Amino acid sequence: ISSKDQVSDFQDSNTVSLGWGRSVNMIGLSEEIGFAGDSTKVQSMLDAARDRYSDQSVTLEYASPELSDQSLDLFAYLMVDGEDIGAWMLANGLATVDENVEHERKQEYIQLQQQARDGQLGLWKQVVRKRMTPVEAE
Repeated sequence: ISSKDQVSDFQDSNTVSLGWGRSVNMIGLSEEIGFAGDSTKVQSMLDAARDRYSDQSVTLEYASPELSDQSLDLFAYLMVDGEDIGAWMLANGLATVDENVEHERKQEYIQLQQQARDGQLGLWKQVVRKRMTPVEAE
């Protein structure tokens, strides 16, 4: 299996379509973004990843055999010019960590997710509503 390809599309928060017609799951990212029923927000977040990485050359760093043993899915870290796409997505609040999967970057990923959460980025952004106060009559 080639370790070089091209990003074609983001199917969800952890699955990327590649140029040769194959798909790969990014190691350590959850499939669910966290906007139950709000497809507009999900698409907006995936569009941010598409804008940054679509048509870029990508290097796949494949998972250890233990991660792939349970299914026929392909798992890898995806790197563009030395940048880990999964780490970038977590740092910008565009994905969440799959805490059920053990992998070499898990602690880094958890830390990036927490920083995005603390900074209220992406899916962690809070909707701030101004409190309305009555206008006093003069």
